[in-house]
Amino acid sequence: MSSPWGAFVIARCWLRAVHRLPFDLPGFLADAHRRGVLTQTAAVWEFRFSALPHRLTSADSAD
Repeated sequence: MSSPWGAFVIARCWLRAVHRLPFDLPGFLADAHRRGVLTQTAAVWEFRFSALPHRLTSADSAD
């Protein structure tokens, strides 16, 4: 956990365990990119629409 990679692996496992992350994260990101929801610059993924992250978190809190 002392490296960023270790923290990423632990966070990814925990988020997957609580059903907050797709099992196939790279496939999910590639599909969202094909659909035009995400853009990719080098290793950084960004939402194409600035309102989307807020909308997603609002929908989550309603559950």
